[in-house]
Amino acid sequence: MSGDPTQDEFTAHGAPFRDEWHVTVRGELDQSTRGLLVLACLEGGARPVVVDLSAVSFMDAAGFGGLVTARAVIAMRGASLAVRNATGAADRLLELLEASEPALGGYWSPRLDQVLPSDMPIERPGDGAFGWAE
Repeated sequence: MSGDPTQDEFTAHGAPFRDEWHVTVRGELDQSTRGLLVLACLEGGARPVVVDLSAVSFMDAAGFGGLVTARAVIAMRGASLAVRNATGAADRLLELLEASEPALGGYWSPRLDQVLPSDMPIERPGDGAFGWAE
């Protein structure tokens, strides 16, 4: 087995750090693992969440969707979600989705709230009304 994580080795582990909840993600973040990411993020309760993507070997749109889902629930709790250390595929995807700010010294905004407005409507099953707040 190589040193690269496989889907079976995916982990998303959360732990308290000061007044924040830090989540370390390792492996491939995609449709089959995004739920584990969301659960790890939500375990922190109403604390601000910081997600470290430095050990993510692959991330697709479904993985990004996991971040968006976690962020929406965390925002309803009155907290924020930050992402840092995106590299490789995660970095490329965030750049393609224009969820990046190279002027800040990296290709990810320090706070996801800067990318996704807190008043963004959340789609409810069956309502079909989803859009970005202006």
